[in-house]
Amino acid sequence: MMLCGELLAAGAPIASGEIEGARRHLICDRVEVSGARWSLQRAEAVMQLHALVANGDIESNWQYHELSEHERNHDLRYSVRQA
Repeated sequence: MMLCGELLAAGAPIASGEIEGARRHLICDRVEVSGARWSLQRAEAVMQLHALVANGDIESNWQYHELSEHERNHDLRYSVRQA
């Protein structure tokens, strides 16, 4: 794995400024709003949703989520026969 200095010397772009800007906009600006109450768990969930949307994976993830919830709430409940 190349170090940052080696990448810069090779002319590769370093996007740390863009990453820091996105972090500030997507996370800090929302979490630090006056009166907002964010737990670490909920902030993490929002970050994961942003990543799914940005990567184009939201649709397949949502289908998986719906199927899992259906199995948890319906299929397993009705598969057990009562005596």
